[in-house]
Amino acid sequence: YRNDFANFTNWWNYPTPPFAPTPGLTPLNTKANSSGLLIPTGQQGILRTLRIVCDGNEIQEEKPIEYFTKITPWKTLNGRPGLSLPVYNFTLHSPDTQPSGSLNTSRIKNFQVEVDFYPLPVNTNYVYDLTIYVENLNWFEVAGGMGGLKYAL
Repeated sequence: YRNDFANFTNWWNYPTPPFAPTPGLTPLNTKANSSGLLIPTGQQGILRTLRIVCDGNEIQEEKPIEYFTKITPWKTLNGRPGLSLPVYNFTLHSPDTQPSGSLNTSRIKNFQVEVDFYPLPVNTNYVYDLTIYVENLNWFEVAGGMGGLKYAL
């Protein structure tokens, strides 16, 4: 029930946070006037930190996930991505048609994304499943009647 195609959070009833009513209350008490109990591992996201390493070289130092969900989209994107969807951009201005930064991935043999998850609650019947999407662009160049990839080795 968590992290399906429309809910990228750790909450089963997003955007309502998890709630456990305080035991022993009368039926007149509802969520509106009862704070409930603290729910272990009831945080909204499942990731704590993220780090990017290419061929053993640190491209992005380890930072809290809020950096990738709040600061990076604010600096590089025009639109507003999902609040709990981490974004890392190798350009300075993402929607522009002119390149404003790049990473030549044809020379990278080992691209690693290191993530730190919040621990699962005890006696759970699910595991975290992480899917990473990468958008990669390459240029096809024609020169002297011959064509090929511009950044191929």
